[in-house]
Amino acid sequence: MSKKHIAIDFDGVINSYRSGWHEHRIPDPPNPGAFEFIVRCQRAGYEVVIFSTRASSANGVRLIREWLALHNAPSSVCEVFITHQKPAAMVYIDDRGYRFSGIWPTMPVLDWLGKNPGMRPPTFVGTIRPDASLSNPPSFVPRDDLPDVPSLAPPPLEVEAEEEPTLPPPSLTRPAIPPPDARPAKRSRHRRD
Repeated sequence: MSKKHIAIDFDGVINSYRSGWHEHRIPDPPNPGAFEFIVRCQRAGYEVVIFSTRASSANGVRLIREWLALHNAPSSVCEVFITHQKPAAMVYIDDRGYRFSGIWPTMPVLDWLGKNPGMRPPTFVGTIRPDASLSNPPSFVPRDDLPDVPSLAPPPLEVEAEEEPTLPPPSLTRPAIPPPDARPAKRSRHRRD
């Protein structure tokens, strides 16, 4: 039976990445709950893969493994596969991802995401209504406590309003069919003299 894979980014997800990029060291602590989450995934039958641009060299992989050991990660976490490539996985957990849902982001959205790494992409800003159900499908309610997020949708097209079509006057419509008793009697095709 093949395992289900979950790919987890290192910087900003497992490592808190508070001080940004450092080529030859990883000074920041783990994000709370990172190791516990990885262990829960492993116990549930998932194979966890750590991916990071840091892992593009043997030194980068060594730095990640040393950091895991320094922060007392469980042995099963220390032994996960580490790569710099995007592996095939069921789910990707990444602090800089944009969840594509059929709508391409506008340039202001991309700019906002670049300036706010680790923030939820605008497609998920808000909370699901508490009264959501199958008969009342969920919708997102904007939250006031989040920073201003540019609109995800492109600006509306300005279209001139069309006039409503008017119906022709009743005299030009198809005449009503008279009731059967008001119809003239049928004539025979043959003429009788």
